[in-house]
Amino acid sequence: MWIPTEHEKYGVVLASFRGTVQHGLPLEIGDTVQILEKCEGWYRGFILKNPNVKGIFPSSYIHLKNAHIKNKGQFETVIPVEDSVITEMTSTLRDWGAMWKQLYVKNEGDLFHRLWHVMNEILDLRRQVLVGHLTHDRMRDVKQHITARLDWGNEQLGLDLVPRREFSMVDPDEISVTELYRLMEHRHRKKETPAPASNHHLFVHVKSLMSANLGEELEIFFHIYDGRENRPLSERFFVRLNKSGLPKSPEKTERQCTLFVDLGSSDLRKDVYIVVHIIRIGRMGAGEKKNLCSVQYRRPFGCAVVSIADLLTADSKDDHLLKVYACNTESEWYQIHENIIKKANSRYNLSGSNTGLAVALQLLHGDIEQLRREYMVLFTRGVSITRKLGFSDVIMPGEMRNDLYITLEKGEFEKGGKSVARNVEITVYVLDLEGQILKSHVAAGSGEPGVDDYHSLVLYHNNSPRWAEQIKLPIPVDMFRGSHVRFEFRHCSTKDKGEKKLFGYSFVPLMQEDGRTLPDGTHELIIHKCEENTSLADYSRYLKLPFSKANLPTNNQTLKGTKESFWITSFLCSTKLTQNGDMLDLLKWRAHPERINDSLSKLKEIDGSEIVKFLQDTLDTLFGILDESSQRYGLKVFDSLEPVVSEEVELIVESLLGVLLRTILEISNRPQSAGPAMRLQFQDVTGEFVACLLALLRQMSDRHYQQLLQAFSSKDDLRDFLLQIFTVFRILIRPEMFPKDWTVMRLVTNNVIITTVLYLSDALRKNFLSDKFDYKVWDSYFYLSVIFINQPCLQLESFSPSKRKKILEKYGDMRVMMGCEIFSMWQNLGEHKLNFIPAMIGPFLEVTLVPQPDLRNVMIPIFHDMMDWEQRRSGNFKQVEAKLIDKLDSLMSEGKGDETYRELFNSILLKKIERETWRESGISLIATVTRLMERLLDYRDCMKLGEVDGKKIGCTVSLLNFYKTELNKEEMYIRYIHKLYDLHLKAQNYTEASYTLLLYDELLEWSDRPLREFLNYPMQSEWQRKEYLHLTIVQNFDRGKCWENGIILCRELADQYESYYDYRNLSKMRMMEASLYDKIMDQQRLEPEFFRVGFYGKKFPFFLRNKEFVCRGHDYERLEAFQQRMLNEFPHAIAMQHVNQPDQTIYQADAQYLQIYAVTPIPESQDVLQRDGVPDNIKSFYKFNHIWRFRYDRPFHKGTKDKENEFKSLWVERTTLTLVQSLPGISRWFEVEKRELVEVSPLENAIEVIENKNLQLRTLITQCQSRQMQNINPLTMCLNGVIDAAVNGGLARYQEAFFVKDYIMNHPEDGEKIGRLRELMFEQAHILEYGLAVHEKFVPQDMRPLHKKLVDQFHLMKSSLGIQEFSAYVRASPVHFTNGSPRPCRNSVPNIISPDGGRGVVRRSYPAVNRYSSSSLSSQASNEVSNITGQSESSDEVFNMQPSPSTSSLSSNHSASPNVTSSAPSSARGSPQMAEKHKHSRENACLSPRERPVSAIFPNPVDPAQRAPPHQIGDTTLPRSDPNLSAPDKVRPTPSSWSLDSVKEGAPSFSDSVGKLLCPPVPPRPPYSAGSSAKNMRSQSPVPTSRSPQKTTIPPFTPSPTECQSASLVSNSPVLSGSYSSGISSLSRCSVSEASGTELPAGDHPPHPLPPPTTLPNSVSSSSDEPIRRENKTPPPYSVYERNNPRRPVPLPHSLSIPPQTDPPALPPKPHQLRTGSMKLDGTSDPRVPRPRPLPRKVSQL
Repeated sequence: MWIPTEHEKYGVVLASFRGTVQHGLPLEIGDTVQILEKCEGWYRGFILKNPNVKGIFPSSYIHLKNAHIKNKGQFETVIPVEDSVITEMTSTLRDWGAMWKQLYVKNEGDLFHRLWHVMNEILDLRRQVLVGHLTHDRMRDVKQHITARLDWGNEQLGLDLVPRREFSMVDPDEISVTELYRLMEHRHRKKETPAPASNHHLFVHVKSLMSANLGEELEIFFHIYDGRENRPLSERFFVRLNKSGLPKSPEKTERQCTLFVDLGSSDLRKDVYIVVHIIRIGRMGAGEKKNLCSVQYRRPFGCAVVSIADLLTADSKDDHLLKVYACNTESEWYQIHENIIKKANSRYNLSGSNTGLAVALQLLHGDIEQLRREYMVLFTRGVSITRKLGFSDVIMPGEMRNDLYITLEKGEFEKGGKSVARNVEITVYVLDLEGQILKSHVAAGSGEPGVDDYHSLVLYHNNSPRWAEQIKLPIPVDMFRGSHVRFEFRHCSTKDKGEKKLFGYSFVPLMQEDGRTLPDGTHELIIHKCEENTSLADYSRYLKLPFSKANLPTNNQTLKGTKESFWITSFLCSTKLTQNGDMLDLLKWRAHPERINDSLSKLKEIDGSEIVKFLQDTLDTLFGILDESSQRYGLKVFDSLEPVVSEEVELIVESLLGVLLRTILEISNRPQSAGPAMRLQFQDVTGEFVACLLALLRQMSDRHYQQLLQAFSSKDDLRDFLLQIFTVFRILIRPEMFPKDWTVMRLVTNNVIITTVLYLSDALRKNFLSDKFDYKVWDSYFYLSVIFINQPCLQLESFSPSKRKKILEKYGDMRVMMGCEIFSMWQNLGEHKLNFIPAMIGPFLEVTLVPQPDLRNVMIPIFHDMMDWEQRRSGNFKQVEAKLIDKLDSLMSEGKGDETYRELFNSILLKKIERETWRESGISLIATVTRLMERLLDYRDCMKLGEVDGKKIGCTVSLLNFYKTELNKEEMYIRYIHKLYDLHLKAQNYTEASYTLLLYDELLEWSDRPLREFLNYPMQSEWQRKEYLHLTIVQNFDRGKCWENGIILCRELADQYESYYDYRNLSKMRMMEASLYDKIMDQQRLEPEFFRVGFYGKKFPFFLRNKEFVCRGHDYERLEAFQQRMLNEFPHAIAMQHVNQPDQTIYQADAQYLQIYAVTPIPESQDVLQRDGVPDNIKSFYKFNHIWRFRYDRPFHKGTKDKENEFKSLWVERTTLTLVQSLPGISRWFEVEKRELVEVSPLENAIEVIENKNLQLRTLITQCQSRQMQNINPLTMCLNGVIDAAVNGGLARYQEAFFVKDYIMNHPEDGEKIGRLRELMFEQAHILEYGLAVHEKFVPQDMRPLHKKLVDQFHLMKSSLGIQEFSAYVRASPVHFTNGSPRPCRNSVPNIISPDGGRGVVRRSYPAVNRYSSSSLSSQASNEVSNITGQSESSDEVFNMQPSPSTSSLSSNHSASPNVTSSAPSSARGSPQMAEKHKHSRENACLSPRERPVSAIFPNPVDPAQRAPPHQIGDTTLPRSDPNLSAPDKVRPTPSSWSLDSVKEGAPSFSDSVGKLLCPPVPPRPPYSAGSSAKNMRSQSPVPTSRSPQKTTIPPFTPSPTECQSASLVSNSPVLSGSYSSGISSLSRCSVSEASGTELPAGDHPPHPLPPPTTLPNSVSSSSDEPIRRENKTPPPYSVYERNNPRRPVPLPHSLSIPPQTDPPALPPKPHQLRTGSMKLDGTSDPRVPRPRPLPRKVSQL
């Protein structure tokens, strides 16, 4: 039976226990356990580091230790009874152990080994302490050694500073906060090394004044001047020079050297200057002759100015020669330095070309004491100290200062009966209480000792002189009372005697009767007139007179009316004297003890800066009052008078609280210097007051708080107090408040704050709700609560388990407490909640992102409340949604939030809104925010260091799409555009980078609208930004070899330059465009591979999960390399070995599955690919760019497989993938939007294979004849492959499979297809014969034997096909071209191949589901027979037709070989045309696109819903048969040859490239043949809208090489001509009837012959099936090559879209013609005339 333990509560594990028994608890040696129960040699309990897991373990494995038990019972805690040093050592070593291992993992070997030695040393010392044999002194030394080691290790590992007293850890609850602070500071000081201070001091050494016209003594005054605020920053430094311009006392260095001290970092700026005023001592006029008069005057000489910023860069050792300037008029002397600074040249001039003041100037940095040590010689020789006006940023405790500065500003004097103005001199005296002149208490500046009196400047003949001279009166504090300053005014005569005649005086007392000193500021003094010989010794007489006009009684009009006045400015810098009466009353409370209450209450109103100056005195006063009260009343009296005394004590406490709050606020609001030493000083000063405040608050009980809050007389006072204390608390929470490792101090501070806030929240509820609601107080409260919860020191999840456990045991989770308080206060707000929506959404969201489940459960419901109130107010909650979305992005990018939060947010809010009337819109908002979280979390995970670029790019694209399509957040959208752009540049995806930046470019217009500074863009016009973007995009298109796209942007820019007549840039742009054309023709481009990738399983990120993509591979990247790259990017993924669609078990698996195979692109731009004579360099672009659709073929056998002839049952499963965007685009991969699956029958497959091979043969023959091939080997290999395969049974297999009676009987519906296959086989034989003839012409001599072998094998092949004679073919002579060589003619009319002159085969069109027709020979819309010599679609390199596979490859269990569908059956072993680079793909399970059938480059048939009527499809280049004839009569044999002679008979043709092109038509249009002009075409009659542009009404039927045309149709139809490619009908691009399997009855066609070709009327915009086929797509709204999407209002991008045209110019149209894809061509206007630019649409504001 299990019994709860009484004493056996705590123990240490002696040996490891595996816990293999039932309910066993695994233990490791050294673990500490808490024991709950015992039973027969077993204990039940838990390990202290993991208290949630409980189990049983043997008692013999445990060493019991004594322990104290707290909270005995279910939630008891155990504290071991042992030396506190031992306890600390044990817990610290456990923490170090885990971190020590991490050091090894992080490869920090040095610290790893040092810590290892220290840990061993501590363990040894621990053993010594545990043994207990040490003497007391030795024990003390050991403990000191241990704690030193522990502190060192904690510091190295970034752990917390431990407060100790006598080597033992201190419990913060057991000592006062002030004592805790002192302990922490002491520990911190010991480990802190002194850091360099950021105080600055200016050293000035005056050398000499160099001037040609000296001869008089000089006085030099230096001061620091703030040019921004136009005021002096320092007192003056005064140097006397002799008549030679040298210092008067060279032996006294302190009189020529000074240190301007305490300059802050903010003072070292450009507009702070050193200003030098130079005064001469001598005659009134500088040029006066010497006379007997010995009277000397102080007269202006010059001024010099230098910026302090110049000293930062100058060499400190160099002397500076300052230029001296003189003012033009003496009345400007007071502001000469300002004029020099402002460069007002008309008001001053150089005092002489050779005049200059030589001084040494040097900036010194650091504390004064530090400078004394470093520059000992300087201070030993003597240097005067020149102080700042006012106090420094930090007032240190005990700092004493008492300086009064008086500036003689200006005077207004009457002439006094004189004909000219006076020369006024002022003499200044300081007199004490008894009227005695204070000796040496007037200082003109530092550097010279004080004098008894001071004589001002004399300004010549000026009754309104302005002196602006500053003097310093360093009067002792005890002499201030009763002292006054007297100013005597004398007129200085310029006559021979040079007398100075007294004519008036002014005075000002330094202290008022109530003890306040003279207020700072400007004072207008009264000038009392007197006679020349008046004696002013009787001071008592004039002191009774008024001294200032401001203090005159209203009835004294006589003095008020006088014009004579004298102005001074006073400034007191004192730590002992105050100008504030309330402060004075408090400091002198003993004089009037009855006024204590009044003084204390007024203390709240005193300015904080005043309190700081007298802080020490103020605190002394407050505590003095407290002490005096207790002493005065005694204990008994105190008891009896408790109510009276307690009121006084509480008032003192309240005052003390107010003083501390304002002190902390004042200090914190002062600008801090950046240096570490200044920060330390700041922390020292503030920390003391913070500790006092916290100690005071911690001592206050519930009753104290109630009395404190009740003591406020008005709501305004309470409001001010709450705002003040909330602000101070926010300051205390700041990270910089305490050093980083002072966690103990921070936790104590937070505990005091939350306790206080809980008390104050009641006052907030009672006093500031309902009609008394105060937004500012509530906002301050919520703001404080939010930053309290988000403090780093409260994020327990980031702490070690032991540290987390200690904090939770002592304080609990203070975040949850504060969260509950926020929720409670929010609920109390009622309708006032609307004041905080949406302002508090962001802060509350930040709180909910804290990873604390309880806090999240409390706070998330507030969002439901916000939605509800917003719905009531405005009928929706758009504001809530917008704010949530904006803040989520910034907060999650900072690392906040996780998957758990997303699920919790979704579930809590969905549950909350279940019963709301606005439930639907609420669900929509929650779903939107949840989806955004998914993407943001993915984005954050992908952006981690070490992730591959592909994953980062894919994730950014997903987020970018979301911001654009679902949220329509333009600014965020643009930000992520640029993030994606940077990722592409880093990965060197230059094409994708261009497409990405183009998204932003699309949002801008060519306008002069100003755009604000954004991201890295300066403030500029929209035109300039778009120009910059265009140039950047063109540059990247160039780097990505996507030159065609660059050309279009070049043209658009050129168009803009031309419209502004900016021909210089226009020229550059045209040259750039030309260079891009050159690169297209001259440089080689690699043809990329495309791969389909499926990401299956729940372990993939959201943007990939259970989706399939098509990816554009890197250069030279084949399937195996791509697979390996994807497996490297997703190292935990499993590669699937089949290509079938996975089932639901794979979709829902907690794993990652990758399915990869190669796919073939299906180009959109068929017209370019089918044009004759277009170089392969150009065609290659259109084959692999702007691709929306991709195809993948998988062969399989249906039914019984015939081992003799497997082609009877060989079907092809054809999968067509349509993407959401074309490739390439803003990413290397895009998601598959639509998937179509069709099955191709064996017969249809055979037809396709032979069609493709015939196309390849024709292409190679044409290239060979036109000498496009440098080498005939491709033709040789192709001929060899086809003939060899046919001889070995290739075509014969098809005959055996499909031409036998059984097949024809069993498949009557395939009759036409069988006929088609037969025709193609005969056509192939005919092409081979002609190919051999061409081959014979060009074959080199060493390959003649091979050629002869091919000819022999060809005859065998004909025999196997049953072709004995090609009568019509052969009679037409060997296949030849006019003039013996092929002429690549785009408009040639192909002649008819007629192997049997009299035979015409009639067939009806048959359905070939989803079959890609590549040739006019397979087109059911045409009866034209192709001329094989006119082909130039592609080379062997492009189409890469592979030889037929062997039978074994067909039966392989691998994924279908691409070769199966690409040629006739035969052995693949002897196929010479297979390129080496493709052979490796044959064995691979995933198929390479290069080995796909060539039909992949032709368009898919459209869906039935999108089909165009058959009569809309046609081409005037095709001959039409007479609809009135019966089918067998329609075709007549016509003698024909394979030459192109019939081109002479060809009529004008016109382009069928009507409709919007989805890719840029950069290659030039083919020129029209003779007689075909735009003018002729525009004159044709229009056709109905429902017709094709060619008004084709003839039903299509299947052409064949065995059929021939009516001679009359060829010779009598002037409207007919060859298509772009004389071998492939352009109709094959839009043969809809073939795909649909429908045909038009003969009776539906008009009986009249075809009219001449007509131009496209305005009502017909396109006849191509492309826009029709695309109109139901749903692409993203920002694809560069946009598809039509009627459901989406987003305008189509205009940069690269091409309008339809019927009359294409020789060059592509200009960019303003490319604006929109929906432009109609006007039948009467020339499309080459530039069109006006469209009106600007709504564009980006960024």
